[in-house]
Amino acid sequence: MQKKIGQRSLRIFLFLLILSFSSLLYAETVILKGEPSAGWDAFYTKGCIACHSVWGEGGKEGPELGTVRGRRADISVSALAAGMWNHAPIMLEHRILKKAATESISQKEMSDIFAFLVFMRSNIEIGNSSKGEKVFREKKCGECHTLRGKGGRIGPELTTWGRYSSPIAWASLMLNHAAGMKSAMRDAGIRWPVFRGSEMVDLVAYVKEVAGSAEKEYLSPGSPSKGRSIFRKKGCANCHSIFGRGGGAGPDLSRRLIEKDAESSTISQLAGLMWNHAPQMIASGAPIGRGSRGFTAEEMSDLMAYLFSLKYVEPRGNAYLGKKQFEAKKCVICHTVGKKPESGKIKIPLPGREVSSIYMAWAMWNHGPQMRDKMKEKGISWPLMNADELRNIVEYLKKH
Repeated sequence: MQKKIGQRSLRIFLFLLILSFSSLLYAETVILKGEPSAGWDAFYTKGCIACHSVWGEGGKEGPELGTVRGRRADISVSALAAGMWNHAPIMLEHRILKKAATESISQKEMSDIFAFLVFMRSNIEIGNSSKGEKVFREKKCGECHTLRGKGGRIGPELTTWGRYSSPIAWASLMLNHAAGMKSAMRDAGIRWPVFRGSEMVDLVAYVKEVAGSAEKEYLSPGSPSKGRSIFRKKGCANCHSIFGRGGGAGPDLSRRLIEKDAESSTISQLAGLMWNHAPQMIASGAPIGRGSRGFTAEEMSDLMAYLFSLKYVEPRGNAYLGKKQFEAKKCVICHTVGKKPESGKIKIPLPGREVSSIYMAWAMWNHGPQMRDKMKEKGISWPLMNADELRNIVEYLKKH
């Protein structure tokens, strides 16, 4: 009897272990889909840039896609997909009026475009140079650094840093010098400066304004898959875990980043958070800025892309509500869901396709013209939906 109970307990334990391991793999599979750098290429080659701009570069007919108005949730993939879906009739009309050839987009390309837009929308933050001057003064940056020849001589002249437009580049420069800065600040009796909210991006804005450099250096969008490798290569995984996998000396970064109140709503805030914890990392033996462990700006961009992608493991929708919404929005008039085909209706999802918010955007882009024509014939208005409704419908489609 005891032997049977023991075997049963062992089977349950192994099942739970496999289930837990599978869930971790699932989580990493989800967050690593789509490459921002490839998405930028697709955004350009597929003609999106003809109507939409990102950070001011591109067409003006459509809305600027590199900025976000409203809540942090508006950066999410589902919010972006819902916005794209709701603007489909306008986009279709513009494409017809301009007599532009319809550019088909693969599901992989759509994933890359979404990764690019989410990364860029997360990275944009315009600093306030007036506030940055106050930060520079209060954090006592001038005790060690010169700016236009004024200030201390311990650290490098910051005017040369004015050409870097991204706080990510600043994060790599600062972290690479963190160990030396910590010693110099200790000797000078200066407390380690801690950045809150938008203070880092304000500081960058101030230095750029004072520097007045005509030369500008921009970073290409980071790669989450490369960032994942860098996370391991640089030894970050020795102290930090991701979804429970990795070291335990530091916090689980996936949990820290997903928390609603974490000070990491933008990439510049995430860079500030890394800087704030540099003394603890150095004290624990982390080889920050020592030899080959330093970060290039490109490596930091990749690492940031990977860490920031952890924020968007979105909650699943409600399949029951999704079914109701699928019917209420009259999708059932033209589509059938499930194994049983219905005459005159198109089965969704298409065979071999993985359903997601990005799938919905991909289907709309490639099949939107036919969908709109059919809906006009049947007197059906284009269905509008918010991010929650889109997630619910996606979950409903997944169940079949």
